[in-house]
Amino acid sequence: MTKRWQEMKDTEKILLDDYVYIPIFEKGAATLQNPKVKNLVIKPCRTISFEYVEKN
Repeated sequence: MTKRWQEMKDTEKILLDDYVYIPIFEKGAATLQNPKVKNLVIKPCRTISFEYVEKN
């Protein structure tokens, strides 16, 4: 167990010393919606549900 722990610490040191940054990506999107359209559901996976849509 001690050898494994030391190897994990050595690996962490290599990562911290050699990498300038580790990129983290966040995907997002914007949509425009007519205020007359009600109950439009846009799910997190970007699928759109028109099941309960109403137009006022």
